[in-house]
Amino acid sequence: GLWEALTLLPLGFTTDYRRLHLDHHAHFGVMALDPDHHVYSNLPRGRRDWVFFVLLTLTGLPAILQFLTKRSSGSIGSQLPLLMIFQGLLALAIFLILPWWGYIVFWLLPLVTIAKLLSSLRLMAEHGSPDGRTILRSFSGPTSCFLGLFGFDHHAEHHWRMQVPAGDLG
Repeated sequence: GLWEALTLLPLGFTTDYRRLHLDHHAHFGVMALDPDHHVYSNLPRGRRDWVFFVLLTLTGLPAILQFLTKRSSGSIGSQLPLLMIFQGLLALAIFLILPWWGYIVFWLLPLVTIAKLLSSLRLMAEHGSPDGRTILRSFSGPTSCFLGLFGFDHHAEHHWRMQVPAGDLG
């Protein structure tokens, strides 16, 4: 609905994301069918790999490639014009307050760098395993402050009872 669109469109997602998330739940751990499998199954192995992963993600390239892949695969669907209109209105609103580059520097750049890095780290923490096993993990304690905001600390429970909103699990 409207609330879903207003929370997804600023982040560059459309409501078609729900279908991908349902596919993740239905095919969790199945390489060819789980749309998130490539992220959590390829954990960096050593310190050098982790540094490379963080630096690469902070270039914004993985987020841009993800967007282009979802666009070409049709997973953004017919809502691409709505997404572009919303982002244009957001850019215009920021332009009314800041110089022309404000949208790029203060919205788009953090979205494709920092937000993508935190999202990938959370997905790896929820499902990744150094030995390649597919697992479900929830968080507690200080880790919840970084990876478990908005009810995401109950991720395993969310997989077990997907129909219950994450915030209602705690």
